Amino acid sequence: MLLGVAGNQIKSNQRRGELLLTVPEQRQRLKQTGKTIDAIWLTCFLKHLSGALAAEQIMKIDDTDRKILDCLAEDGRMSYVDIGKRLNLSRVSIRERVQQLVKNGVIEKFGVVINSELVGKTVSAFFEVECEPSALLSVARNLSKNQSVASCYQMTGPSMLHVHVLVEDFHQLENFTNKELYSMKGITSVNSHILLRRFKSRSGLKL
Repeated sequence: MLLGVAGNQIKSNQRRGELLLTVPEQRQRLKQTGKTIDAIWLTCFLKHLSGALAAEQIMKIDDTDRKILDCLAEDGRMSYVDIGKRLNLSRVSIRERVQQLVKNGVIEKFGVVINSELVGKTVSAFFEVECEPSALLSVARNLSKNQSVASCYQMTGPSMLHVHVLVEDFHQLENFTNKELYSMKGITSVNSHILLRRFKSRSGLKL
């Protein structure tokens, strides 16, 4: 099957007017194609295996925990007493459950949601960043250190990194694009999208 795939590729290239490959070159092409397919298969297998292992580590929470998390996602300052009144449970019971959720890592941290426009961050932009595979981690870490970067994710699809940036004006956005993105080693291409209107934004996960 592998020989057939590589052979069809060579014939396709020939039909496009490219130079004919010699027999040694064809053998080398077959060998390289085989290595590429093996590498892709191994990568997919390892990702599948790591995903299966992660599934075993998912914390099991009951309906009460879910309701507590929904309350905290709605208002992170909601007291144990107020949550208890909603769920008809004691303050002590709520506190113990929240502490256990924190201990297990289900609750990573408590914080506030800031209206970026009211504090001067009026321009919100999303960048699709392509970079060399070997530079992916270094680029992601360097971008994550920048104060203008609100979030940075590795994505599937045509772009490797999805970066959300908040700045005061378009001049700052231009500086970030030119001085941070275009000049950073390892980045090969950048596409940007400016946020015009926000229809929905939720900081907490709805369970």
